[in-house]
Amino acid sequence: MKAMALEKLAPCTTAEPLRILLLENSPQDAQAILHELRNAGLAVEATVVADRSGFEEALDSGQFAAVLAVDGLPGWNGIEALHFLRDSGKDIPFLLLTGSLGEEAAAEFIRQGFSDYVWKDRLTRLPVALKRTLEEKPIPGSADPLHQRLFGISPPCGLAVARFTVLAEALQPDLPG
Repeated sequence: MKAMALEKLAPCTTAEPLRILLLENSPQDAQAILHELRNAGLAVEATVVADRSGFEEALDSGQFAAVLAVDGLPGWNGIEALHFLRDSGKDIPFLLLTGSLGEEAAAEFIRQGFSDYVWKDRLTRLPVALKRTLEEKPIPGSADPLHQRLFGISPPCGLAVARFTVLAEALQPDLPG
């Protein structure tokens, strides 16, 4: 059987900036998160907040394509942020960034309404998780899904690209470097 080499795909770029609300109290971690998204070719306009009052104020004053939140903040957490978002009546994709959750707890969070979760020590997975989440979410008031506007690809193609990317990333450590 002939071995095939996987080539690293060029980053997928967005046609217009994604407005992201990032709930993170560490400036260094916030920079790392945004760097990972931008390094993957996403044009991101981020509003970074560090606490509940900042989150509530930003959510009331802006429209966001997605919310990214860490699971543990002093006196508040990602679950409470998700419940506040849902109670506000806004239907925005919400990704949990965690450094300490086990698989079972993360799966429970997905059942509670998180769109996805990403471990903070595996941030290279974040752009794929965000793109997939946005592909599955239609633009409010439009029949066209957001991914068509951002990436110019149809849903089956977009999902295939996302799944292939996840598979390629999973296999990449086994490839000779």
